[in-house]
Amino acid sequence: MTKARLLSYLNEQARRSGHWVGNRTPERWLVGGLAIAGVVMLVLIVSNRLALWGGHNEDAANRLYLLSAMVQALAAILALVVTLTLVATQLAAQTYSPRVVSLRLWDPWLWGAVGLYLLAILWAMFSHGKLVLLEPKNTDIALLLAGAALLYLIPFTIATLHSMDPRRIAQTLARRQEDAALDDM
Repeated sequence: MTKARLLSYLNEQARRSGHWVGNRTPERWLVGGLAIAGVVMLVLIVSNRLALWGGHNEDAANRLYLLSAMVQALAAILALVVTLTLVATQLAAQTYSPRVVSLRLWDPWLWGAVGLYLLAILWAMFSHGKLVLLEPKNTDIALLLAGAALLYLIPFTIATLHSMDPRRIAQTLARRQEDAALDDM
């Protein structure tokens, strides 16, 4: 396929998906739904209408263990997510174009995962360190953030698989007008 035909095809695809609903991918709908559910649950936790943990200060040792295990598990999952994403990016760069690496390093899905996992880890560590002074509500928020981080893996995986599709790589490179990268493909 010549470069002119490729650019013409990509422009036609972009023109067809002009409706605002058509521009939303399934993974973006999933993240939107998760965000709305997370905000609702956070409001319910803060307003004392929902207790995920439901414990009191006498079971502080259990909460300490839970928060400690949560931090370790989330850190291990974050390391796996970043490592596997970078390995997949390296394989795609060898197959298509080295410029795929720059596309993936600035991918908002990857940085969203890193940010969400770091937030969940830091909140759990903060709650662990200040357990005696603060309410069980902080353990509930830590559980909510950990659950959101784990559920974020579903749309993140879908978005990562979609971004490795050769057609999407070509569309992104054409949108950025990187002709040399399109020639590499």
